[in-house]
Amino acid sequence: MIEFRRVNKIYEGAVRAQALTDFNLTIGDGEFIFIIGDSGAGKSTLIKLLMGEEKATSGSVLVDGVNVGKLRSWQLPKYRRHFGVIFQDFRLLQNYTVFENVAFAQRVVSASKKGMLKRVPRILSVVGLEEKQKSYPSQLSGGEQQRVALARAVVNGPQYLLADEPTGNLDPANSLEVMRLLEDFNRSGTTVIVVTHDAAMVDQFRKRVVTMKDGQVLSDMQEGGYVHA
Repeated sequence: MIEFRRVNKIYEGAVRAQALTDFNLTIGDGEFIFIIGDSGAGKSTLIKLLMGEEKATSGSVLVDGVNVGKLRSWQLPKYRRHFGVIFQDFRLLQNYTVFENVAFAQRVVSASKKGMLKRVPRILSVVGLEEKQKSYPSQLSGGEQQRVALARAVVNGPQYLLADEPTGNLDPANSLEVMRLLEDFNRSGTTVIVVTHDAAMVDQFRKRVVTMKDGQVLSDMQEGGYVHA
């Protein structure tokens, strides 16, 4: 479970900016949730706090009871293994093949070579890229690159899958394919959090939708009505 409890985040600098204000949000295990909002709503800050890249000015960010803001720098790599993350710009290693890009995530957690040779092809098969293992990112379409990124994000079996604008660089057909893959992983028990401003995509899926504005929850809605407003 993920809990944001009365979180405030202020960025100090030449201009003092409050990114989150008394922010409260709970995400249960196995949920699929969209977090939407305009630029400046606080979505990026939410991700940074969740991944331990920033610390809350006040309040608590709890993941399975662990206060993320109190983790020391040496504890963060192990903590982040609970998350798989995909981004709008794919962030693939251009000089690595598809297989090597996905295997890189396995090497980070010191997986055995034998296990890697079994697991990587299996996860590439799940995302429909078993025939592209020896290809390089430059030889792939945008949709294929995002599927490689998704395979890399889930190859270690994370508890949480965080997708930051995952369809931002994709056409509608590829966007739909990536979203359906996210649904598939959610059905297997992975908690999926999709941060996006693509309202049209959100409308195609009957999921919980949290709308942020000015660093707060404006509405929290799922099929059947409002959960919180």
